[in-house]
Amino acid sequence: MNSRPRRTRRRRFVIAGVAVAAGAVLIGSAVVGLFIAVYGLDTNVSKRVSGHGTQVVRIALTDFDVTPGTLVVDRGTHLVLNVVNEGDEVHDLALEDGRLRTRMLEPGESQRLDLGLVAGRLLCTVPLHKSLGMTLDVRAATAAEQRHPVATNR
Repeated sequence: MNSRPRRTRRRRFVIAGVAVAAGAVLIGSAVVGLFIAVYGLDTNVSKRVSGHGTQVVRIALTDFDVTPGTLVVDRGTHLVLNVVNEGDEVHDLALEDGRLRTRMLEPGESQRLDLGLVAGRLLCTVPLHKSLGMTLDVRAATAAEQRHPVATNR
C-alpha cells in the first residue's frame, strides 16, 4: 500500500523533469533560431582599400558583428580606422596581440585607431563577442589585386 504512492510520486517527478528538460531545449532552439534570423550565419563583408598614403576607413561595430569584416589594403598604405559603435552594448576593437586598441565605446561613440602598416586580426574583447563573430581581418592586397583595384576607398 505504501509503495504504490511512492512509485506514483516518483513517476510524476520523472515526468516533470523530462517536461522541464524538453522545454529548455525548445527555448534554446528558439533563441538560436531567432539569433540566426536576425544576424544571419555569415555577415562578413569585404572592403578593398586602394591608393597609397593614409586611408581612413569607417568600421561599424554592431551587436555581434563588425562591418566590414575584411579589409584588403594596398601594400604601403597607412591605415586609420574610424571605429563607430552602432550597437546597443559597449564594444571595443583591438589587435589580437593587444598592441593597439580602442577604449570601450558606449553606443554611439567613436574613436580613430591608427594601424599604420599593420595587417592582422582585430576583435572585440568583450567576453564571448569574438566567438559570436566580432572580428575584423586586415590583409595586404596581392600583386594582382593591386594591379586591378576593384574600388577605391574615400
